[in-house]
Amino acid sequence: MAHKTILMITGDFTEDYETMVPFQTLLAVGHTVDAVCPGKKAGDTVPTAIHDFEGDQTYSEKPGHRFALTADFDAVDPAAYDALVIPGGRAPEYLRLDEQVIALVKHFFAENKPVAAICHGAQILAAADVLKGRHCSAYPACAPEVKLSGGRYADIAVTEAVTDGNLVTAPAWPAHPALWESTTRSIRIDGMVTSIRLENFFWTVLAEIGGRDGLATTQLITKLYHEANEAGHDSGNFTSFLRVCCGRYLALQLSGDLPDGLPIAKIDATGILERENLRRKAVA
Repeated sequence: MAHKTILMITGDFTEDYETMVPFQTLLAVGHTVDAVCPGKKAGDTVPTAIHDFEGDQTYSEKPGHRFALTADFDAVDPAAYDALVIPGGRAPEYLRLDEQVIALVKHFFAENKPVAAICHGAQILAAADVLKGRHCSAYPACAPEVKLSGGRYADIAVTEAVTDGNLVTAPAWPAHPALWESTTRSIRIDGMVTSIRLENFFWTVLAEIGGRDGLATTQLITKLYHEANEAGHDSGNFTSFLRVCCGRYLALQLSGDLPDGLPIAKIDATGILERENLRRKAVA
């Protein structure tokens, strides 16, 4: 798996599991995670809260660990990061009031970089106005905010996650296995067997892309491998290249540039690039 640098925006009384688990999981698979909080620096800590589901009408709340930050908030350059993680808990209630937090979130959506948010993290997404037309899960009490910001609230089980384009969201920490689960597959490319490890969501998207042109997933991956080599891409980052391909495919669907049922081979690539350039200029 290619190394990535990931930004985590957290704050006081962030949910304990929703902060600790993704932070440690991403480190364990070889990524760098910069955990930051407005007004704090590397080495400072934030108190966490444990939200549990014990049969009451809403979650219970207990003191958690103190979580140590790993970077200075004021030094964050969003262009230096490949993805964003937003934990839930109490923190999003006040983090969404910080203009720099909102600007950071907007960057990741403008650049179509992966964003993972869980539970009350949707409050920040809603405040950043990045949910229009997107499916977004959250703790059920946040559903009105998702809907009022133009998002489509995903009413799913607490153990599930939902992905829409570059955004993956879940209701609460019991969904961690679905949110972070990956699968390794052995694939033969040009007579050589190689192992590719991807999140299950990306395997599903690759199967859908191949299906449009009548290709099995293995055939599609072989085709993309050859195209990447011909374009001079680093084959050592091929797994990341596949994720980017999936992201581009989903973004084209979201923008309406790739209608349902149209084979990939028949899309007007030049026209799409021209329209994207015009949209970027309009935003700028």
